[in-house]
Amino acid sequence: VSSVLPQFRLKDPVASLQCRFEDAMSHRTGLPHHKMLMPLAKNDTLNTFLDRLAHLEPHTEFRSTVEYNNHMWTVTGHATAAALGDGVTYEEALKARIFDKAGMK
Repeated sequence: VSSVLPQFRLKDPVASLQCRFEDAMSHRTGLPHHKMLMPLAKNDTLNTFLDRLAHLEPHTEFRSTVEYNNHMWTVTGHATAAALGDGVTYEEALKARIFDKAGMK
């Protein structure tokens, strides 16, 4: 994940370096739900979110168990947009590549 979203990091340095999309999407990062991180305020940025994420305590060791949390889905969405290389945000990529093509407004 950090190879396409360099500002991504977790409190566990091993998890920060080795976290793949598969880990993030299958809830194997060691992070629990951490409800207090969400929801973000309207003026919060991706960098604000990622900074908060970096300080969250893991609940289990990286890749040791599945523990659901929504935060990594936010990360993978933004990382996917960055990997596309179009220079657009996640929201712009989602609109152009999915909603517009499906005729959705």
